[in-house]
This record gives sequence, C-alpha cells and structure tokens, in this order.
Amino acid sequence: MTVDISNKLPEASTVHWHGLEIPGNVDGGPQALIQPGTTRTVSFTADQPASTCWFHPHTHGKTGEQVMKGLGGLVLLEDDESSQLPLPKTWGTDDIPVILQDKRLGKDGQIEYQLDIMSAAVGWFGDRMFTNGASYPQHIAPRGWLRLRFLNGCNARSLNLSTSDNRPLYVIASDGGFLGEPVKLTELPMLMGERFEVLVDASDGKPFDIVTLPVKQMGMTLAPFGPAAAGIAYSAIAGTGREIHAGQPGEIACAAIAGRGAGTLVAADDGS
Repeated sequence: MTVDISNKLPEASTVHWHGLEIPGNVDGGPQALIQPGTTRTVSFTADQPASTCWFHPHTHGKTGEQVMKGLGGLVLLEDDESSQLPLPKTWGTDDIPVILQDKRLGKDGQIEYQLDIMSAAVGWFGDRMFTNGASYPQHIAPRGWLRLRFLNGCNARSLNLSTSDNRPLYVIASDGGFLGEPVKLTELPMLMGERFEVLVDASDGKPFDIVTLPVKQMGMTLAPFGPAAAGIAYSAIAGTGREIHAGQPGEIACAAIAGRGAGTLVAADDGS
C-alpha cells in the first residue's frame, strides 16, 4: 500500500505504524519528521496475519500530547483466512471500533496537556474517559454477536474492561492476530497501546455498558472517586440504574450498547 501523509499542523510530526511488520525506513520513528506544510509518501506491504493495529505519532518530546489531541487511529489487516471466518463484519454496526482514551479539558473545552513532576514520574493521566473521541457514547446494534475492537489509547493509564451486567467477553484476537480459540473472561486488563478483539452476545436485546473497573496504580483515579470529583455526589452508569457514590469502589462507564431507548455503548435492536 502507498500512503501520502500531509502535515497541516503548525509543528512537526510523524506517523508510526504500530503493529505492522514493515521496514524501519518507512515507519515513522522520531527520525522521520514531517515538517509543517510538507508531505511524506511511504509504500510498504504488510505481509502478516490479520490483526487490529493502529497508527500514532512518535515525535520526540511531543508524542503523548499529539496522541491526546487526536493523532491516532486503527489500521485493520484482513487476509483470506479471516475473511472466511463466521465473524461480524459490518463495520460500525456489529464490527465496532472502541478506542479508549483519558483526557483533561480546560474551562474552554480544549484539551489540556501539561507535564509536571508527578506526570514526569508516573505518566500523564486525564480526568475523564473518552470512547472514539466522545464522552459516554451510545451505539444501537442489531441483536446477535458483536465484535468489539478495543484499543487502549491512553498515555499511561491501564484499563480493566468489563460489562455493567457481567455478560462474558470472548477474546478472539490480540495484538498479534487471532488466538487459537476464544477465551471467556469477565474482566479484560489492557495496557497502553494494546489491542484486543472481543465478541459479546447481545442477542437478548438488553442494553449494557462497557466499563473500566478500578485499577490500583498511582495517578489512576478517575472521577467520581478522587479529588477531581469534588462537588459530585454520585455518578450513574447510563442504562443500568446503578449509582456509584464518590469515595467508594466502582466502575466508570466508557460507552453504552443498547436498543432503542436508554442505554450505553453496545446496544441491541429490540425490533420495536
């Protein structure tokens, strides 16, 4: 494939193809800067098994900030074998990207990214979760199996994904491609940059949330469980009717899946 990468930013950047097995001279490391107003053209063949990869900058001293401000996205590799598998394949309907990132917004609604002593030591953390660039999005999906392509696009935050109603997650693929067989889980730990493909059974037509459970790591607290939640009495998980009170263990809803009506990331159409 051949890709033209045009930099319309006021600063230099790069594009690193994370997960692609390609030569270093076409990958976007810190040495391959694309200056403002210029274009870099790269050509390569991804000769590897089907997998969910992603792209992001690798600009020296600016990688974290540029990723948090929107530079990044999925790269999907398919092959003859994957195309024959009986998996959900309707993109955006039952084959759904789920890019998870924590961000911090200022009073003007713009993304704030400032490094201090703490973030230099343990990593930069946002104070709210975003899914595909939106806060608590909802998705109405058909009844049946859903294929969720998870990416932990956070800077330093580990995630522990689950569903609000404890329905199982069947992991079918990881960074390197498909597993030998599905692995049934109720919680899915994810480190930064990791990808997993997961099947979820939504044939019952009931709404549910994708949530991230608490992770014990310095700097990891998200509202409403820490100082950032000052003045917040409680937080409700959309579509479940459950309340999580400040200062108590709980989960943060990332997205809802639901039928028509109240719901969260993945939803099933009840046919009404």
